Amino acid sequence: MPGEILAQAGHCAQFFFLIEEGTLLVTMKEGRAVVLNRPGDFAGLSMVSLNRTNTATITVLEKGVVWVVPCLNILDLISHETPAAATIMDGWQQFFAEKAPFCSNPAETGVV
Repeated sequence: MPGEILAQAGHCAQFFFLIEEGTLLVTMKEGRAVVLNRPGDFAGLSMVSLNRTNTATITVLEKGVVWVVPCLNILDLISHETPAAATIMDGWQQFFAEKAPFCSNPAETGVV
């Protein structure tokens, strides 16, 4: 529901969020933010956490459907050299380039 907070900065990072429909707002440090509103947009990994702690807050802007997957499941999936892992990582890089270019170079942004 609109206004619901799915993840809070400073809390333990437990989940990866994948949008089926609706809109999420990811707010980060230094006034950075990303609106996720397309099926397949996702919030997780380096965009929202560091050392298992949320670095961003994820808020529902528009009612919809969001898939919630435990972070450890995603990390396990991408840690293997498989076509599925490569597809996910390629999609993640493309997503960064389109939606959050300020997250694409952790060395420059501090977003890891």
